[in-house]
Amino acid sequence: PLSVPELNELATADNMPLALCTSLSITANMVKNDPRQSSAALLWWNIDDHIAQLSQIITDCERIVRTPVPLAYSAHTSRLLTMWTGTLPFVLVGCFSGV
Repeated sequence: PLSVPELNELATADNMPLALCTSLSITANMVKNDPRQSSAALLWWNIDDHIAQLSQIITDCERIVRTPVPLAYSAHTSRLLTMWTGTLPFVLVGCFSGV
């Protein structure tokens, strides 16, 4: 379980997923550097690598989300959805005419 200061730090973080990854990495490093954990050191190094990969994936996803959609894509999507919603009732009438 997280302590109250850790919960407050996560609640006030600008980027909660990356703050959580940082907190996990700090915790993993504390255990990884503990001499009593020498038999499981490889496991903690592996966990730390996975946390680093997760941080990179979060960063990549945020980059994708912040990339603006080109105007041409937006216009074509709008036209496609307008045509689809406009013709959908005619298709549905044909499907349900025998009912």
